[in-house]
Amino acid sequence: MQKVLTGTSQLSTLANYLQSNEVHRVLLLTGKHSYTASSADSILEPDLSGFQVSKFYDFSNNPKIEDVTKGIQIFRRNECQAIIAVGGGSVLDMAKLIKAYQDFESDLASGVMRNDVGDCDTPLIALPTTAGSGSEATQFAVVYINNQKYSVSNKSLMPNLVFLVPEFTYSTSPYLCASTGMDALTQSIESFWSINSTETSINYSTEALGLLWKYLPLAVKQNDAAAKAEVMKAAHLAGKAINIAKTTAAHAISYSFTSYHAIPHGHAVALTIPFFCGYNSKVSDKDCNDKRGAKYLRSIFSQIQEIIGAEDLEQALTAFIASIGLELAIPASPEGAEYDVENILGNINAQRMKNNPRAVQNDVLRDMLKKIILKD
Repeated sequence: MQKVLTGTSQLSTLANYLQSNEVHRVLLLTGKHSYTASSADSILEPDLSGFQVSKFYDFSNNPKIEDVTKGIQIFRRNECQAIIAVGGGSVLDMAKLIKAYQDFESDLASGVMRNDVGDCDTPLIALPTTAGSGSEATQFAVVYINNQKYSVSNKSLMPNLVFLVPEFTYSTSPYLCASTGMDALTQSIESFWSINSTETSINYSTEALGLLWKYLPLAVKQNDAAAKAEVMKAAHLAGKAINIAKTTAAHAISYSFTSYHAIPHGHAVALTIPFFCGYNSKVSDKDCNDKRGAKYLRSIFSQIQEIIGAEDLEQALTAFIASIGLELAIPASPEGAEYDVENILGNINAQRMKNNPRAVQNDVLRDMLKKIILKD
């Protein structure tokens, strides 16, 4: 059962938690710069002074299988008994992956591809320093093998203890705040219309979307402390929603933008969510993937319209994303490497695409991508 604590005052319980679990040696995963920039180091380290701490931060922003191997080696070499992850979604994913495969003796890449995860009782403590991925609330972890994205999923990967500390997000740049915030907002929308949605996930989505629509612009433009606290809460709720419903088309197509062209994940999903809002809202019985039917899905879209106060979701999302400073068109040749539409189409995550409520043909996606990618 996951325990979630909010605010800096709760951090004093971390040492007690470790001691009660008879932990003496800890693996601490952090971002390369965010750990210090967020002041998490100065706030946390006094509470960790009584423990043997091994640090690991030398890994990619989007975890690669080689990075996981390095982390496992550090965990084993120092005989760590618990994992603490302080950072964004990639840091939390890396922590989950090390937990999942710390005792794995076979080929690691094959294990990931098979989602071969054994039960593991190593305590995992998550302290997000961004408000977006919701990884602290999910049983999923993303890893890249030869630029291909794989998702590992197991209930044992859910962090045991989570600290939501809004102060850790105060130092994030407007761009990072907007990008990670759009990851959460996209999750809240996609979990709303996912074919796996439930009454519980929709309740989480409803609250998350309402908070993000109201507070994300204030968090981005004014670095408003109260707004950032609400955005962190919303990101956690969106994570709880996708843990049930899972993501859909916008996430499915985003990974190539991130893997091959280094567009941050939140910005990558923002590129296509307006389009899918418009496209999915036109679902019919003929192309509906949800067994609950097109009529049910139209009622879902009515709920989304009510939350954001707009009938035209595509237009409203486009304006919202522009208002927080994210571009919705990208250069054709970033750093000399051309975007290959066919390559992007060939690397769509089929697992996530299947969750989309309306069937999507490649010619539809091809036309959409051509509009997003600017000609030189």
